[in-house]
Amino acid sequence: MPKDVSTTSGSGAVSSATSRFLKMVEDAKKSLGPVRMIFGFDATASRQETWNAAIPMQADLLALFSRLGETPPLMRLTYFRGRDEFQTTSWSNDLNVLTQWMDSVSCISGDTQIAKVLSDAVAQARQGKIAAVLYVGDCMEESTATLYSYAGQLGELKVPVYLFQEGTDRDAFRTFAEIARLTGGRHVEFKTGNFKEMSDMAKVVIAQASGNPRAIAAVRDDKSLTAGAKALMLSFMPK
Repeated sequence: MPKDVSTTSGSGAVSSATSRFLKMVEDAKKSLGPVRMIFGFDATASRQETWNAAIPMQADLLALFSRLGETPPLMRLTYFRGRDEFQTTSWSNDLNVLTQWMDSVSCISGDTQIAKVLSDAVAQARQGKIAAVLYVGDCMEESTATLYSYAGQLGELKVPVYLFQEGTDRDAFRTFAEIARLTGGRHVEFKTGNFKEMSDMAKVVIAQASGNPRAIAAVRDDKSLTAGAKALMLSFMPK
């Protein structure tokens, strides 16, 4: 059961600010249609272990809402792999459909195609509101000018991009940080193979982007969150 976020004892000012924030996002949610998010993946050869970890992560993210009796957000999964392959799902919050799709994919060597993830997000955002784009990858091997152009368009469309960088590639670091800045999103790093960190940070972002107060409270009160996920959660709280 989520804790009562309107409690005024002790840290009353903070709790009051939190309550106002949660009411604001709840009012905004009521005025919009179904929450939609895009989850993009680098599925090149080096990413197989991370892809395998992302399958149960996706299930856990949607289960967060189901456990609360809430409707999960509609997800559009995208990936690139090989020489020039880019694939997407239709919009769905059916866990079985999304899991079966991910289970059917294996990673194939090739260069990054992040521009296609961002271009698809721009096209979808022009058709209807996108709450967030999440992207998981470890490197960047393409034109930064093209990436920044798409990121600028997403910024104008009010679509934040949250980039989860596995490892310490410096080109990826600089590029991902700039994409996050241009879109109003976040760039976060996690150590190679630390899939608990990846999953927890994704949970924080999806709860926040959903605008669902119960999901936000449930994640905020999760004592098992990694330190990185807790820091990310705090970055969303009202100042």
